[in-house]
This record gives sequence, C-alpha cells and structure tokens, in this order.
Amino acid sequence: MRIRTKRAWRVGAAWVALLLAVVLVAAGVVACSSEQQRKVDVAAFKKMARGAECADIRNRLYVIDEEFVLWDRAGNCPDAAYSVALYGGAPDQELCVHHDSIAGPVKVCRDVAYEAMFETITGNLDKADLGLGTEHMVEAAMF
Repeated sequence: MRIRTKRAWRVGAAWVALLLAVVLVAAGVVACSSEQQRKVDVAAFKKMARGAECADIRNRLYVIDEEFVLWDRAGNCPDAAYSVALYGGAPDQELCVHHDSIAGPVKVCRDVAYEAMFETITGNLDKADLGLGTEHMVEAAMF
C-alpha cells in the first residue's frame, strides 16, 4: 500500500509540475505577444523627436490609447516655429497637423474622423490628459 501511495504522490506531483510549467509558458507567450502587438512604434517616434530641429522650447510625445502618438514641438525659429501632429502607429502615418508656416498657421486632418479629437487636443495641450478625459489613456513618452 505504501508503494502505491508514494507512486501516486510522485505521479500527482509530476502532473502538477507539468501543469505549472504549461501555465508559466502560456503567461510568457501572452506577455510577449501583447508587447509585439503594441500598435505604436514608440522608439521610432523618440528617434524622430530627438532629431527634431526647432524644438528648443518644447519637444513632447504622448501615446494615446496605445494607438496614437501626439508630437508637440516648438522652438525659436523664423519659420515653422511650432507643430502639433497626431499620428497613427508610425511616423509616416500623420493623421492631423497644426503648424506654423510662412503663410501663417495651417491645420489639416487627412481624415475627418480625427478632427474632433485633434481640436480637443490642440485646445488642451496644457492638460495632462490633453482634454480627452478619463475615456482615453494618455501617457507622456519620455526620451
């Protein structure tokens, strides 16, 4: 009887260890895949912002809902002294922009679906949530 009890305990312990290993591997895969599934290439935006000209007054990046990036920059330049741009997941996905030009201020949204959000943001650059409220997650991206 004792031999069977010890053997049953060893088999049970082996199954528990195997189950634990499967759970840990699955958790690791989920963590890796969620990182890989991130919708915004933050590193590319940081690189872009670091190399910006005319950004000696302000040079800030915000990640919004892990889907959009807002780049707000300003500097002491005779032309193009400021720019606020809303992007999709990569720097080549500019959705809306408000900037200075030799002809005066320019504000353009390539897709009307983002106009209201961009208007709210540009009117609330001084607020931590960019005026978007609790429905949105806004994080400053430090670089």
